[in-house]
Amino acid sequence: MARIAPSTIYNPNFSFGFITVPLQPPATPSYTDSAKGVSPQEVAFWYHLIRLGNIFSLPSLQRLLALCLITLSPLGSSIASAQWASIRGRVTDVKDGQPLPGVHVVIGEAGSSTGTITNRDGYYIIARVRPGEYEVTFSYVGYSPASRTVSLNFDQVEHVNVSLEPDLTTLNEVVVETARPEHEHTGSAGFLTVRPSDLERIPLPGLSADLAGYLTSVPGITTAGDQGGQLYVRGGTPTQNLFLLDGIPIYQPMHIVGFYSAFPAEIVSFSNIYAGGFGSRYGGRLSSVVDVSSRNGSKRRVVGAASIAPFLGSVRAEIPLLRDKISIVASVRESVIERIAPEVLSEELPYRFGDRFAKFHAFLNETSHVAITAISTTDQGNVAGATGLANDIRWENKAVGARYFYLAQTFPVLTELLVSVSSFEMQSGPTEAPDQTSRVSGFNGAINFGYLLGSWEAHFGLFAQSTGYRYNLDERNSDDEQEFIAEGGTYMDLRFFLRDGLSIEPGFRIHSYASRGQVFAEPRFRASWSPKSAPWGSTFSFAAGLYHQQTVGVTSDRIVTDVFTAWAPSPPFRDVPRSTHFIVGWSGRPLAGVSATVETYRKLIDHLAFPEVSESVRPDTQFLTVEGVSNGVDLQLEVTRRRWFGKVGYGISSVIYEADGEKFRPPHDRRHQLSSAFGLSLGLIRIRLGWQYGSGLPFTQLAGFYDDIPIDVSSRDFHTSPGEPSIALGESFGGRLPAYHRLDVSIERTFTWPIVEATVQLGAVNAYDRSNLFDLDLFSAERVNQLPVIPTVGLKIEVK
Repeated sequence: MARIAPSTIYNPNFSFGFITVPLQPPATPSYTDSAKGVSPQEVAFWYHLIRLGNIFSLPSLQRLLALCLITLSPLGSSIASAQWASIRGRVTDVKDGQPLPGVHVVIGEAGSSTGTITNRDGYYIIARVRPGEYEVTFSYVGYSPASRTVSLNFDQVEHVNVSLEPDLTTLNEVVVETARPEHEHTGSAGFLTVRPSDLERIPLPGLSADLAGYLTSVPGITTAGDQGGQLYVRGGTPTQNLFLLDGIPIYQPMHIVGFYSAFPAEIVSFSNIYAGGFGSRYGGRLSSVVDVSSRNGSKRRVVGAASIAPFLGSVRAEIPLLRDKISIVASVRESVIERIAPEVLSEELPYRFGDRFAKFHAFLNETSHVAITAISTTDQGNVAGATGLANDIRWENKAVGARYFYLAQTFPVLTELLVSVSSFEMQSGPTEAPDQTSRVSGFNGAINFGYLLGSWEAHFGLFAQSTGYRYNLDERNSDDEQEFIAEGGTYMDLRFFLRDGLSIEPGFRIHSYASRGQVFAEPRFRASWSPKSAPWGSTFSFAAGLYHQQTVGVTSDRIVTDVFTAWAPSPPFRDVPRSTHFIVGWSGRPLAGVSATVETYRKLIDHLAFPEVSESVRPDTQFLTVEGVSNGVDLQLEVTRRRWFGKVGYGISSVIYEADGEKFRPPHDRRHQLSSAFGLSLGLIRIRLGWQYGSGLPFTQLAGFYDDIPIDVSSRDFHTSPGEPSIALGESFGGRLPAYHRLDVSIERTFTWPIVEATVQLGAVNAYDRSNLFDLDLFSAERVNQLPVIPTVGLKIEVK
């Protein structure tokens, strides 16, 4: 294939090896006529993709890209010439310089259909604008709108940076019909954007709102209850979820007490949550993606906060190193419940957890910045609670990564470079001599490009990852099992914003597991349609995709509450587990301040490596090849008024696995889930209520006891030996645990001074003291309950 030199990208003909594509040179700009052929930006985009094909030596990819160029070139002829003007810039908070993602940027009169939305870094681009004089308006809920007047000439790139003033009385936004965020619309199939204000609506013990508390209130996302740190999304298992923090994979971010994770609201800028059907940028997981973007430190002045409550204490500091340019932010949280529970509750709650976070951020110039993020988490405890049974568990995350972002000076091109290292270690049993250990560590790198070409966009990139697995499931064996997996590939997402609110997003991902000699092609597709004629501002959405995952979680699946999980590669010489997603959704606003969402989904699971049902994870654990299907419907209704809000979510689902012709329901098949939240503001007093219900989870019942006498021991007297007590298990997952439900309540009062703000909280977890079952010891028949009623008193001091 002929390579295209950069100096020749404006030649009228390009050769792609098997075909020559005619391209006209850029036309002279005109107020009335669009350029004919493909614009230079489009040519540059496809040039980079062809080079991408060269790098991977994939002739089929080169031909695919050439065909795409031919197919899409008519689109270029309908878009304004590349020499027309463009507007770009960055939107920040005037108080601390934080980037504001999701700000509506409109050119023209209010309500104009010409506009966009700032991306996760607060940047925006409005490309291919006709020369003339425009008023650019910036609007965002909670901030006073701002406007600027600009005069544009041909081939001009105008930079307009704006800082918005907070204004909590602002309730209205400018409505932009074609406005869109960098990735997806809220309300599109399987997708949700969550901001810190959303996290603060969920009552939690203490004054540290957390993403974990919010996730458990979303239909289709379930946990085993108050403890354990396991998250199940629409039929998937915990190891099938991809958690990212600023692009850094975090293997197990959920804490042992299920209210908390590594993502407190104080460090979160926003989170993109995909319950399925995620685009080609993400891969390596079968179930879901939680992509968290952390906040930058204040670049205007030193700010901080400290809080203390029965569950944990926290400290956060933000320091500007160079005003408006460089800052750092650091946060530390440590649990205290294990120390005060004996005094307050007259019983032990043997759970200890914490997390530490730090981020360095610097603006290099008007259009680029760099960030370095580091995080660590620790969890340990006896998940048998205060029963006296021994079920000690410990795990630890460590991760550090760097992200570089660049917005080209002239072309509407975004570039992102990501590099990170992550590790996760889990142990069960005594600290000095653990019974089982598991460690996984990985290096990750990616480079992503985004071409914003007016009515369509192209996002593509390269990624590479190396992962090492090390585990020992038998304390009698001093040799660990070890394996190394190398993988990499490329992806491309195209986004077309068509007439009448229709957008389609076809994508394609090529994922290679080089160490196993396997290459997978994964098509993806997302679409949303918001017709003007539809009532209630309705949006219809669809998502589908094919996904593969090399990593599996080895656990004792007798019951979902067994916490220890060994991360391991899928068994060799078997097909890699894969999943196919289909999601159809509707969202709308039937009344002012009322929003509703309905989604139905179907996940088909193939070649899943599922461990045999046993009492524990053993070194000789055998894997079954499982096929499965997860079906469900999720509904959510939310009402927001000036002084109060309410939210109700309901999910009904069914998960069925099949192995060797036998069908069974896995231990995370929660058939019904209901959650609700209510909040009321009375001046400086805020009241929060949250209630959750989940139907019982499957487990394998006890059939009876027997004495096991091994006959291969020649010295044993088989006539008189009592043998070793053993248990006989019944039908796999034939029983169900009792239903789980819990009510949480909190009341807060804020006191404000010129630079200091104090908040006092009173509340209770499990307010009506429901005895929710967590586990049952099969030998002693001793019940292990989840958290009892826990009264809480919290204090938070914030320096603004």
